[in-house]
Amino acid sequence: MALLTLKKTETDKPTLFCLSRFHSFYKAQQVPVYVLCFIHRQLQHLPLTRKEAIFGKIPAMNAVSLEHELTGPEIREGKNWIIRDHQTSLVD
Repeated sequence: MALLTLKKTETDKPTLFCLSRFHSFYKAQQVPVYVLCFIHRQLQHLPLTRKEAIFGKIPAMNAVSLEHELTGPEIREGKNWIIRDHQTSLVD
């Protein structure tokens, strides 16, 4: 019996969201949304000018609500983050 191994090349770059760690893509989409929710909650304690600067740099923050349940637009943002992350790792 032969053991199949993959050799990593120098061009392989790690991504922020390793999809092999999740059972399903839906579960993987939730992780960036929870990160955005955490950041959004932490921003409540900052001055308004600083909040506006951060919201300007991270447009996905506008889609996040402070509710306990995730919404459709939030899940869509999570999917977009994962796609952008993997595309960036391939292009750079």
